[in-house]
Amino acid sequence: MKKIRVDFRGELPAVAYEDPYYFCVWQDASDSTIKGKRITRDGMAVAETLLIEDSISYIPALDVDGGANTFCISWIKLSYPTGVYVCNIDTGGLIWQPPIDISNTPSTAFMLGSVSVCFNDYNNSYLIAWGETDFFIDSVFCSSIGGYGGILYLRVPIGEGSCPSLTYDGSNYFCVYQSGGGLIGKWLSVGGEPRDTCYIPLYLHMPRVEFCDDGYLIIGQREGEVLGVKLSMDGSIIDSFKVSEGKEPSLAAHGYSYLTAYSSFTPYPYSSYRVWAELGFFTGVEEKEHDLLFNTLNFRVIPNPFSTSVSIKCINTEDTQWDNVYEKQKVVLEIYDLTGRLVRTLNTDFSCLAHGVLWDGKEQNGKKVQAGIYFLKISYKKAGGIKTCNLLKIVKMR
Repeated sequence: MKKIRVDFRGELPAVAYEDPYYFCVWQDASDSTIKGKRITRDGMAVAETLLIEDSISYIPALDVDGGANTFCISWIKLSYPTGVYVCNIDTGGLIWQPPIDISNTPSTAFMLGSVSVCFNDYNNSYLIAWGETDFFIDSVFCSSIGGYGGILYLRVPIGEGSCPSLTYDGSNYFCVYQSGGGLIGKWLSVGGEPRDTCYIPLYLHMPRVEFCDDGYLIIGQREGEVLGVKLSMDGSIIDSFKVSEGKEPSLAAHGYSYLTAYSSFTPYPYSSYRVWAELGFFTGVEEKEHDLLFNTLNFRVIPNPFSTSVSIKCINTEDTQWDNVYEKQKVVLEIYDLTGRLVRTLNTDFSCLAHGVLWDGKEQNGKKVQAGIYFLKISYKKAGGIKTCNLLKIVKMR
């Protein structure tokens, strides 16, 4: 992972991605305004900081409409009139829809500290979910606005709980929120109608969820740590892991990579909270420990890091006689950038890999790639085409 300092006085960050930038918004700890900054896909924060909301607000959230190149940003406003507000901003930082209240919250209710925004490309609209309490009952509600502005529907109840987070999996919204001693996952139609529900037996405060091709990734905080959990499409837990020390996490996933933003107390040299981000990746691809060929081969990338070209080579570590069987076996080498975009495909076989296959540091169209980290996926089909085996390597270009 690569750690990135985003802002000096920030808390409660949220992130989303639209090529070629991640966009991070947060609450300024000095005056409680909402600000934003772009982060390049190779992990560089740009110098410009955008002022999005200049009144006292907190818990910002956002998502992106890639077709229109716009972000929808939502937050809870504390100054009168209180409620959940949204506005739209383009990728150049221009606010083209002023803030509007989409919560229709009754005067007896008190806003809880969480809001989530999610875009779906089925009907080009955003769903916004938030938590509030009324007579000691915590509830989650949602409203929808169009991708180009305008309220589609107001205040639909989702369930009892707090701290909701939304994602869209191509067919339905998936909402994760705190309830009791664990998490609830609920699927919603694009029209906002509640569907199936699953229970996730893991307590995480302020959970954040993203769809990641073959399941859902959830990031949350517990006892001063930012933790992650991977779910299958039916809501079953596949894996869990620690991200970092910190609190108030946010999550954006794209292709093979994901960006986790969080606030963390930094003793030296600041002695205050700072906004940090960590870039990680997941693929759903695992090495097959039982596979004979991958047990006897060592794939090397020479040199690594490289500046102009790199040689991808396989070495038989056990000196077994596999040449006659595998030397003509087709192998596919795929190079991806940090956003999961396929940069280059090289088709070869094991006999060529034994001598080294050259990647000239160029994309499929002949354009030179930028300096940064790339993922090399090596795959082949076993004899008879019964099974595909995969291996991942990291390639660095300076």
